[in-house]
Amino acid sequence: MFLNRAQLCIVLTICMLMVAACNGGGGNDEDIQLPTRVDANSADGGQQEDSPESGVTPTAPPESPSGRPTLPPSWTPTTAPTLTLTSTPTVAPTQAVVTTLEACGTFRIDRERSTSEFRLGESPTVAWTNVDGASFYRIRLFDSIQSEISLDPLSSTETSLVINYEFFTVAGRFGWTVEPIGADGVQMCTGMGESFIVSG
Repeated sequence: MFLNRAQLCIVLTICMLMVAACNGGGGNDEDIQLPTRVDANSADGGQQEDSPESGVTPTAPPESPSGRPTLPPSWTPTTAPTLTLTSTPTVAPTQAVVTTLEACGTFRIDRERSTSEFRLGESPTVAWTNVDGASFYRIRLFDSIQSEISLDPLSSTETSLVINYEFFTVAGRFGWTVEPIGADGVQMCTGMGESFIVSG
């Protein structure tokens, strides 16, 4: 296929325009217009060129109205930092919860009726105040190193108990506690305790 002279001129013109566009206007760097920066304090109304000839070199990004530097357009957020715990929280051990009833408000050790000191071979008395609704009272004995003496706690349906002397084979300080127990077998109040001294 052959082109006539008019068609050939059109094709050549289009090719020249495409080459000129690819070379950036003929490759002449002097024709490139550099962006300008507005400086409100300049005497020429705020027009200064940021070109090598002006001697002005930008040192920091422009500031936003809040006074903080603005982020460049190419900035993208990074992945949020991973939070690591420096210590493991501890959990308090579970403790038995004793229901405190209104009747427990007057629950006390009766020191006037309790023995505080006695000799080996004698049977001491321990006593406490009444708790309404208690079916019986559980009494525990402890030696000088706070180890329970008997595996089977003593009990009483009264507000006092005479402890058999056979529990005390050596002299020293001993302790005891009393706990009111309800009809359902559950401890009603926090146990109360006292100590006594056994001499030889």
